[in-house]
Amino acid sequence: MKKQNFILWASSLFIVFLIGYIRSVSNPNFPVSGTTGMDAKKITYVFEKKTHIKDTLTLRVRTDINTLSGRVSVYGNMHDTAFIPFVSTEKGELLTAHIPVKQLPAKVSYSVSLMYKDSVFSIPAGNTVLTTLCYPKIPMSIMSVYYFFLYLGLLLAVRIGLEFFSDGSKVRKFALFTLICFSLYGFFIIPVINFIESNAMNRTILQPEKMFTIPSLAFCALWIIAVIAFFSKYNRPWQRWFFAAATLMIFFFNGIV
Repeated sequence: MKKQNFILWASSLFIVFLIGYIRSVSNPNFPVSGTTGMDAKKITYVFEKKTHIKDTLTLRVRTDINTLSGRVSVYGNMHDTAFIPFVSTEKGELLTAHIPVKQLPAKVSYSVSLMYKDSVFSIPAGNTVLTTLCYPKIPMSIMSVYYFFLYLGLLLAVRIGLEFFSDGSKVRKFALFTLICFSLYGFFIIPVINFIESNAMNRTILQPEKMFTIPSLAFCALWIIAVIAFFSKYNRPWQRWFFAAATLMIFFFNGIV
């Protein structure tokens, strides 16, 4: 029995990890990254599409070329363009450029050019104009609670689904804890994050449609129905994997659409 319980929990962890990984790499906000080379030396970059900052967007390029230089062209309104140079570390292994952002949230559009010897080239290739959505920085404590309740709720939901292969004696207990996790996530944590991201502190009161999100409310509604179903006389084994699958679908498609 203990061995079966271990296998079910391990399988739950693996499924949540796998779905989370696929969701992250399929997310439209997945960072723009790549590696290029000059004279058999590497140049590596990662540019975020969405980030949380205090008042400056920092771009970083790692390189093995000590003499590499570059600049960032920042595009503003009315076709105004600001040029910000990259600053190299003492060893020349890291180039950094700091783009000041006056008001958050903001959408910053820019392109990156690098210079080496007599050559000028863009990253990514093709003079690509990149866009980063910048939001106010969220305290680490809030983000830790956010991920804790989201992934604990997902883990419990998947574990309930795998109770299909067991006697189902723990379904009701797990369902209550799942509902608690998603209720805290949807009604408390998400509104706080949306409030911070909107930079509405001491300025305005957000409308309900901006405080809450459809996926977070869908989690709560789904598990209210699940708890009612599991505690009713119409409780059936297939309901376990149904609510687990529905939870994973809400989580997955919220990240890629």
